[in-house]
Amino acid sequence: MKEKPLYFILSRDRGHEVYGIAGGKGWRCPVYDREVPDLIGFEEPDAYNRWFERVYGIPVYRRYLFESEFTESTVFVLEPHYEGENRSVPGSWIRHDTAAAGAPAGSLLSRMLADLSCYYSAPCSMPWISSGGYGIYLDWLNETFRMQGIEPAGAPRQIKSAYVSSVFRCPTAQGDLYLKIPSAVFIRELAITRQLKEWGVLPLPEWIAADERLGCVLMKDMGGKDLPPDAGPDVLLRVMQEWAALQIRAVQWIRNRQSAYPFHDLRPEALSAFAGSLPEESGKWLEGSPYRLTAGETRRLAAGIVRWQESCRLLQAGAVPLSLDHGDLRPDNIRLVPEGIVFYDWAWSAVAHPFISAAAFLHHLSGSQPKDVIMHLKEGYLEAWTSFAARNELEELYEAAVRLQPLQAAALESRWMAELAAGGTGGGSVSPASPDAWTLERRQFYYAQALRRLQE
Repeated sequence: MKEKPLYFILSRDRGHEVYGIAGGKGWRCPVYDREVPDLIGFEEPDAYNRWFERVYGIPVYRRYLFESEFTESTVFVLEPHYEGENRSVPGSWIRHDTAAAGAPAGSLLSRMLADLSCYYSAPCSMPWISSGGYGIYLDWLNETFRMQGIEPAGAPRQIKSAYVSSVFRCPTAQGDLYLKIPSAVFIRELAITRQLKEWGVLPLPEWIAADERLGCVLMKDMGGKDLPPDAGPDVLLRVMQEWAALQIRAVQWIRNRQSAYPFHDLRPEALSAFAGSLPEESGKWLEGSPYRLTAGETRRLAAGIVRWQESCRLLQAGAVPLSLDHGDLRPDNIRLVPEGIVFYDWAWSAVAHPFISAAAFLHHLSGSQPKDVIMHLKEGYLEAWTSFAARNELEELYEAAVRLQPLQAAALESRWMAELAAGGTGGGSVSPASPDAWTLERRQFYYAQALRRLQE
């Protein structure tokens, strides 16, 4: 796999003085010979922070990450933690405009780096990078500790920072707690989690406290570990069976609820309406994008509308009722704990046909599991639904769900881009050189990918 260049950008005390690491034609991620892994991860960033402190004399307080799996670069924005009055910038660092000149001419990366100081205090997709930084959240954390008699056992350390959320590990005398701060686009996660806790249909991370105004939550350590995508068939089958059981438990709540849901509406009829708008939608969100569809692809989208709408009608008329769709069901959002299995990060969950989420999960696994295992997992999942319909009908409904899974993914990406654009730093639009533009480009890629999968 080709190594991506990484741009390490240092922002000095949020004072619009932004620097990048100098060196040759670009900057590379520290590798094993410097005691830092060659893979980028959020869970244990201390190795990176220690590397910067040892090599550059910069104790890193927190990091922000702009990364792209489909371009040739990844960007870290580092905010140092200065001791006393030592506020000097090492000579091996250069200003952000010089760093921008080293990026490909005219690229989004070069524009973002060039204008980073202008937008550093106002990106909507990462609200914690603001004039107040994390201050209001850490103040709330300290007040929560005081009110509940929780004794800190060390300073909070940031362990995740991305355009979706930021997480701090908070050592206390009672054990590690975690402060999660969602981005503006993910702010509904609090209401969704409250709803799921009220229903009691699945195990969830245990909350210590939450703040509706700030949108943050303090929770206990879940324990265990995330589900590895190459887990054995027995473990994956347990996950599929537990997912089906969870969805079946949720059916009664979906049927009986009278007031508005905090979830997205992705019922078959809503998907059918979205399918009808695809040619216009794709043009709207991909205009000017490197991922825009060709004229032939747009024509194939229009030609497929009737077929996808027929699949929607099949699901709508079938005997399997509506239930919960996670919205992002993949191994990274599934935790294996001593008590069983925890599905978490429900910010993009929806009311939908339940089989679509199972199809999405098996699509994620298809790159790491052989076809016979995928088939075995599908059979185990459908077995849980045999009280609702005969096996041949379940098979037919599942095949319709497989056809519609990219459509549902595109619908969610469309809503994500709409919410990002509505709250953009430019007062309702996304500035072409802002961190929001980086986020939007990433979502455009996945949106276009889903539209192309629809045509396969």
